[in-house]
This record gives sequence, C-alpha cells and structure tokens, in this order.
Amino acid sequence: MIEFKVKKIRKSIDTPFYFQIKRGTFALRKYIHKTYVETEKLLAENWKISDDGLVAESVAEWDCEESYMGYLADVIIKEYVLDPMYIYEQEHTIETVIDSEHKHLYITALE
Repeated sequence: MIEFKVKKIRKSIDTPFYFQIKRGTFALRKYIHKTYVETEKLLAENWKISDDGLVAESVAEWDCEESYMGYLADVIIKEYVLDPMYIYEQEHTIETVIDSEHKHLYITALE
C-alpha cells in the first residue's frame, strides 16, 4: 500500500478549491469508482479543510505504486481531472504541496 498526501493552499476563501466546483460528471465518477474503487486499487481518499479555510489536505491510499501510476496515466483521468485541475489552480494561484515519497509520480503526470 502507498499513501499519497497533497495539500492545496489558496490565498482567499473567495477562491474555491477545484474539487469544490468540479465534482465531475456522473459518468466520470462512475468510471473512477468502477475502475479504481471496485477493483480495490484506490483503497481510500479523504479530504479535510483547515479551520481558516485556506488549506485543503487529501490523503489517498492506493494498493500499490503501479495502480497509482495507472491512474495518473489514464487518458480519461488526465483529460477530465488532472489537466483541468492544473489549469484552474494555475489561473487561481492555488499552490500544490505534495507530502509523499511518491511526489515524482504526480509531477511526471502533469508534464
């Protein structure tokens, strides 16, 4: 099992985090559930927001590095989740801090 921790930091609560405005279509959520949750590749994912509302933290548990790599390389995930999230966060000055020994995997996926 690998654990992947990400912090999203915004300058103002007036700027929503990407996951607060883009939950994905029903079809996308169903695809993620069927492909990653039902197959027990994605074991758990939890988000929490700090008391001041400026920091969101996510902890995702994956069964192994290969499953996480598969998620990052998934064309559907890249097109409908990762790329739009990256663009939104760049446009709205939301900083991403990766607190994981697997940081290089995430960075590679965004290139």
